[in-house]
Amino acid sequence: MPTIYLISYSSDAVMNWAGEPYRHYKEVLRAVPRHALQLSSVACSSFTYPSLANGRRRRVLDAVFGEICMQDVNAQKAVEDAASEAREAMGKGAKTMLVEVECTGDAMRSRAVAEVLKEELESFGVDVELEHIRGK
Repeated sequence: MPTIYLISYSSDAVMNWAGEPYRHYKEVLRAVPRHALQLSSVACSSFTYPSLANGRRRRVLDAVFGEICMQDVNAQKAVEDAASEAREAMGKGAKTMLVEVECTGDAMRSRAVAEVLKEELESFGVDVELEHIRGK
């Protein structure tokens, strides 16, 4: 069965101000087999960031946040494109792949998109190893 390593994170959670990766990010990447095919990364910074009626950005329940985030057409397309790329790679014989889902600021959108992508990939028989890297 093919395996996809799916990593979601905020850019400031994996790199310091000097552009050097944090130890935890390096450890997560070390767990991914070297022969894994790196698929396109998903950049979530342009996806809708749900806010409350008062217009202030605030964290809401992950499920509610994810539901609102996935109403964004760009987020839906990103999930479709990543799943399609994975299916195409498997059709060419790839058994182990890596997909990174990155966001700027906090990792709320990347977590939401990664969870939906995981469900999509599992629906066509892929074993998905999902790791959410939280900010400092």
